[in-house]
Amino acid sequence: MADLDNIYLKLEKLLAGQQQTLVRITKQDEMIRVLAAGISVQRETIGTLTETINRLSAAMSKEGDGDLVKDIASMAASLKQIQQDGARMVVLVGRMPNAVAQAAQDAVLMAMGEALTPPPGDRG
Repeated sequence: MADLDNIYLKLEKLLAGQQQTLVRITKQDEMIRVLAAGISVQRETIGTLTETINRLSAAMSKEGDGDLVKDIASMAASLKQIQQDGARMVVLVGRMPNAVAQAAQDAVLMAMGEALTPPPGDRG
């Protein structure tokens, strides 16, 4: 009977831990959505700035060729790179909930003592 009581206590602790983990995952999922939305807005803003700088560069290049035109063109190229990096970041941030959920599932299986098969490439 003592073994059954121990199993019951372990199960109770495990379920309580799962609930806490679910709450944390839910909060993290919401933060990830907010972060992805913020990055998307930032990308749109950078796109607008890039377009403005490109127009300014085009207008100034008609006036003459100088260091300022080159600097503006360099700024436009940098903003374009930042915008592309932001796009990649949105994709990576969007994948985070799946990774967090998988980590939580793995933790539960480990707590229950079930054997885990490491993903390919994670083998020591």
